[in-house]
Amino acid sequence: FIGESVFYTGSQGEEIGDLAGSLLARLGLAEAAVPVVLGGGIGASGDERLEAAARRALAARAAYAELSVVVEPPVVGAIELALADGRARVG
Repeated sequence: FIGESVFYTGSQGEEIGDLAGSLLARLGLAEAAVPVVLGGGIGASGDERLEAAARRALAARAAYAELSVVVEPPVVGAIELALADGRARVG
């Protein structure tokens, strides 16, 4: 089972990197230094094999893209934006 888990984790990472690289190519950004963010449950998992596979696959299609991993839930960013905009108050 462990061997299968490693395979599937790496395969998922490759798929993520390939997808991001394909999208960048379709947008004409394959040669640009653009940020790519991996978040949600996959990003928060902290799986190093998945992240490494995603980085390799992305680099093969978009060498200058920079993969970042976000582990905070999306609501954190929404709250920060609302506070910065003055539409929300703490307390």
